[in-house]
Amino acid sequence: ATSVKFSEKTLTLYEGDIYELAALLTLMPENAGNAVKYTSLKTSVADIDPNTGTVTALMAGTATIKATLDNRKTAQLSITVLEKPLSVQIACDKTGAVATDTLVTWTVTPNVQFAVTYTYTLYKNDAQINTVDETEKTTFSYTLSDIGSYVLRVKAVDERGRTVQVDSLPIVIEGATQANGFTYAVAASGVTVTGYNGDSATPKVCAALGGVPVTKIGAAAFEDNTTITAITLPDSIEIIGE
Repeated sequence: ATSVKFSEKTLTLYEGDIYELAALLTLMPENAGNAVKYTSLKTSVADIDPNTGTVTALMAGTATIKATLDNRKTAQLSITVLEKPLSVQIACDKTGAVATDTLVTWTVTPNVQFAVTYTYTLYKNDAQINTVDETEKTTFSYTLSDIGSYVLRVKAVDERGRTVQVDSLPIVIEGATQANGFTYAVAASGVTVTGYNGDSATPKVCAALGGVPVTKIGAAAFEDNTTITAITLPDSIEIIGE
């Protein structure tokens, strides 16, 4: 006697997944594997190799898979394909601290096979300095020339209209810089507040500058300041006055 059946009645995959359905198939006799042929009743959702049972999830929906043994015995499995959420990863050819006038290149990799367009926005010390709108290029290059912390923000939109926004890790040119009325000493390991030349009597120190944590208030940072009456410090501060 011959028989064929799937150990599961349903299977859930995400778009782009590849699965070996033969692992779910039970045959009698056990050596009848070469006589099995696989068919997808909705190849736009899930396509399948008729000989190996390798199924590829193509788009969201439901497809019925049939396994036929010796052109007589059949088994069916329902596959549900879910839409894969859009995400992107950012890689950079530099890390941490770099020298002045360094050309830096970021590369973006999406997790989907659909067409994706990107908007690249480069920030220095949280201030926007450059933007490239709606390009299909997966790389962005820029020469960093001034002291500060740089972060690339990537907005990705796929052909289905799904959107995701991701920030890169900071790249730092170390040294003294200014932002938001404060003066800072920027390093890849952390930012030190060295002074204040703004107009507010009650300024707030930010928790991070360009993605780098503000961890220290420098010695005598506000000693000669006659404007400040009170100052708010973030939880990121670890050292004061050393």
